[in-house]
Amino acid sequence: MYISRTNIFLAVTAKLKDPWEVVDHARRLGAYDFEGSFDADVADKWLKRVIKVFDLVKLANADRMDNIRGLLQGKADSWFDGIHHKIRSDLTLDKFMIEFCQEYLIKSYRKGKQDAFFRLFKGSLSVREYVDQFEDLYGFVLDILPSEEAKCDRFRQGLHVGIRSSMTWFRGSNFHELVEVALNVEKVRQEEKEYEQKLSRKHGQSSCKGSGRDQLKER
Repeated sequence: MYISRTNIFLAVTAKLKDPWEVVDHARRLGAYDFEGSFDADVADKWLKRVIKVFDLVKLANADRMDNIRGLLQGKADSWFDGIHHKIRSDLTLDKFMIEFCQEYLIKSYRKGKQDAFFRLFKGSLSVREYVDQFEDLYGFVLDILPSEEAKCDRFRQGLHVGIRSSMTWFRGSNFHELVEVALNVEKVRQEEKEYEQKLSRKHGQSSCKGSGRDQLKER
């Protein structure tokens, strides 16, 4: 079904009044129900899609648990009743994600994703590509690196040394702020590189012109 950009804009910016209204908006933006599939790939894709849509509508973390329940059906809804009874008021989105991964993503699948996370370095990736892969895998290590500070430390470790060394002034432990700093540093470094290349080309052209004049004088 085709959804126009105007409808998407209205869906994202509209004031959401209650959980079911949020769930309806989420479905229009691509979220869908989960019934408890034990296919790890299916479960993983569902969770990532829901988080992506909640990010898009800028839903606060405190409100996400009230709304994610509306996308759970059948066996998944019964499973949620169980963990809600066990954890009660302490059930946060991070704790939900840990419980969800343990229930629906088999151990070998989780282990593979965890290994991929700890092997992840920026390398030839852009900072944005590195951030996307980092966020994609971070959900699998929430129980290993549960704090924002630990998440930031691991992110820094994976950055290129040139970018990391230009960020030593930033001591914060807010992940989104850290990402913005890394993106800005990359942008400045790229602009400096392009400027140096431009100067080098100009210098090369000047040298060629000078050499041509010398040859004419010799004649």
